[in-house]
Amino acid sequence: MTSISERDRQLVVREFLHPLRLLGLLLASGLAIAVWPFGQQGWLSSVAWFFFLFFLTGVGLIAFDALRSARQKKFHSAALRRHWEACELRLGKLDDALKQVRKQQVAELTELPMTVHRIAEQLYTSLRQADIVQHEVEKSEGWIAGRLQQSPPHIRPSDDKVVNELYQIADRNVAEYRQQYSAVVSGVQRTEAQAAVFATTLDTLRLKILGYRLTGTQPEISRTEFLHALTEARAQLDAIDRALDELDLNPLTALGIQRTEEPPVESPQELRGDS
Repeated sequence: MTSISERDRQLVVREFLHPLRLLGLLLASGLAIAVWPFGQQGWLSSVAWFFFLFFLTGVGLIAFDALRSARQKKFHSAALRRHWEACELRLGKLDDALKQVRKQQVAELTELPMTVHRIAEQLYTSLRQADIVQHEVEKSEGWIAGRLQQSPPHIRPSDDKVVNELYQIADRNVAEYRQQYSAVVSGVQRTEAQAAVFATTLDTLRLKILGYRLTGTQPEISRTEFLHALTEARAQLDAIDRALDELDLNPLTALGIQRTEEPPVESPQELRGDS
């Protein structure tokens, strides 16, 4: 399965080699090469330097646009990308809310941003892995999965016993396919669910922080309730953290296939020493 870093490298290279960007780079290069020889001829030198700087600016803009486009295309799945964008939005809003109450020096809020961002990084990795798994499954199975998921049993009444047995084997194969397919995609579905829990937890936490900031001058009971709400939020974040640690997005593991370890190869020095 393609790794996240490999996927990112492929995207950057693909975007840099996009025909329109290559054409713009070639035109800018040709213009710079054509004008540069006049750079030593009096007043034309300033014109040559202008086009050379124009060329460098064009290369920078092309590189920036390629990187921006690659970043937008990191996810194959639009649904999984929206999940991460929702989490990113909540992270930004939570950071803004924490800045507003930083002056009130709530000790329980000191480590909260580090915990939230650590879980967010882990969630991002899981979403990217789930995206790759889902893309590989769709590329491999395509319409076949949808057809077999909804296909009725192979009921073909026949007086021939062998025909009936063959159709029974076909039905068992379909049932096994459905089971293995569900095992592969279940990791993707669990990751989506964790993203939804993470986003809604941050929503609740942000609102609690807002409520505390707006009622901070009221009696101590508001602070007690706020600290209790923080404890509940931390418990939910810890649960998300444990669930992400336990989440296995390896399709081979989901199918019950264990990767066998090859025996270590002895070095030539060890072989000569034994002889």
